[in-house]
Formats: sequence, structure tokens, C-alpha cells
Amino acid sequence: MNKPSAIIPASDKHTASLIFFHGLGDVGESWLQAFKFYKIPKDMQHVKFIFPTAPIRKITLNNGYPMTGWFDAFGLNRSAKEDQEGILESSKYFNDLIQDEIDKGIPAERIIIGGFSQGGAAALHAALTTPHVLAGVLALSTWLPLSSIHYLSVLD
Repeated sequence: MNKPSAIIPASDKHTASLIFFHGLGDVGESWLQAFKFYKIPKDMQHVKFIFPTAPIRKITLNNGYPMTGWFDAFGLNRSAKEDQEGILESSKYFNDLIQDEIDKGIPAERIIIGGFSQGGAAALHAALTTPHVLAGVLALSTWLPLSSIHYLSVLD
């Protein structure tokens, strides 16, 4: 599905992980560079930072132009159609990355997932659907995709 993630390894003993999804048209490497530029605080040297890159897909909102995206985008308003299949696929990928960290000995309660824009939307959906209890979710400048599904699940 994706090219290998850009990674900042923990400089101390690895005991926690942050998995961060970029926005539409971006790549994981650019977020790795941003995190390096702003310097990782000394009290976070135990954290491994993982920045996956989305697959290239045709984005309907951009006249079908191929670009990196976690799922297709059809519009910018709340009534726009949503790519449920792509959102679920991205959520599965997030969960696979979470499981990879768990398999390496990092407890789910020590994993944070997050993202910016479309990546934040993918992170929110994954956080609400993962079977794991995570340390948290970080979502910047984003929205909740498939919000009606999440609303209905709260009512159950």
C-alpha cells in the first residue's frame, strides 16, 4: 500500500511511539523534517516517531489528479460524498502500524496516533475504531470522517 515510513528512532530506550499521518498531497518525510527542525525535547527521547507516506491515488476534488492521499476527497463541505472504502483502508493501515509497535514490545497505552488535515481525519477514525486503548490521538486542522457512523455507534 505505502512506501516505507520515515522514522526518527528513540535516542534513549524505546518505550513509546507516535504515528503521524500527513495531509493530502504531502509525504511523511516532510513531517519528519519539521519534527527534527523544532527539536525533540529531552523528556521525549524515549519516543519513536513514525511518519508514513500515503499511496498515490486519483483525487476527485483535484480533477482526478494523482497525488498522495489516505482516501479520495470529493468536496470540502459537510455534505460532500465520503470515500468510506478508502477511509476504512487507511484505518486498517493505521491499526497495522499500531500492531507493529505492539509486536515490538510497546504497549498500546504508550502509542499516540495523529495527523494533519486528511491525516488527522484518518487518525480520528482509526482512534474511534481501533480495538486498542491508546495513549491518545492528535488531530490538527481536520474533521471527523464518517461522522454519522460514529454518532450512531455512540447511541448503541
